[in-house]
Amino acid sequence: WDETFLIKSVRCLCELNEFDCSSINCSNTPLNSIVAILLSRYPQTLANIKKCKDALSMMVEEFPLTAWEVIKRILPSGESAIIGNAKPQFILTIIERKEISKEDYTNYVKFIFEKAICIAEKNLDKLADLLKYVVYLPLDYSTNLFNQIKSISSNKNDEEKYTVWSKLKELRHSIIKINN
Repeated sequence: WDETFLIKSVRCLCELNEFDCSSINCSNTPLNSIVAILLSRYPQTLANIKKCKDALSMMVEEFPLTAWEVIKRILPSGESAIIGNAKPQFILTIIERKEISKEDYTNYVKFIFEKAICIAEKNLDKLADLLKYVVYLPLDYSTNLFNQIKSISSNKNDEEKYTVWSKLKELRHSIIKINN
């Protein structure tokens, strides 16, 4: 993916993703393509991190539902796997996969998480979904998430809080599993 066309390409893929692709038994879906392009651990684009951030920001503004699904899949987690795309044969000069520095990676993950918080802002279920990523985030980001959940859940009934409690229980089990 060339840097020049990244945002336009992602916008087109977002528009295609609005069509129901669930009946197609194929991994080559618009959502999977966006994830492959924006996945920070194994970039599938020639674009720099800033362009990737711009593409993600555009998605959050124009396609929040697609952005939410992409964000959940590109945030670091113990469940993610990376499958590379084949190098296109029609490009004469292929630039080898560029490495991303640890600092750029950390800043990109923080940016993605900030966008996730923006989308989930007042939605307790979405905030609860973000709990599984807490162990992969800096402490201040985890604290921010816990504080948002605490402030929103104070106005909810027990039934609405149940989702958060079940996700917290899963988080506790995953932390115990990591530490053993």
